Amino acid sequence: MEHDKEDLIYGLDDKPSAKSASYAALQHVLASFVGIITPTLIIGGVLGLGEHIPYLISMALMVSGVGTFIQAKRIGQLGRG
Repeated sequence: MEHDKEDLIYGLDDKPSAKSASYAALQHVLASFVGIITPTLIIGGVLGLGEHIPYLISMALMVSGVGTFIQAKRIGQLGRG
């Protein structure tokens, strides 16, 4: 299958508008919530940690945020920068 340059919306060095970037960022955040919260709910429920699940969700979101920050900013040898 042949791909034309016209198939791409943005090239490697292109910058989307603030509106387009905001929609993409919101979509990314909402999709990541599913991957972070769902396993916490399932594992916490199976282990009978009902009253601790909100705390576990908060900690999962916090660790995910710290990991994202390290990956984006490059701390020492960690992350891409």
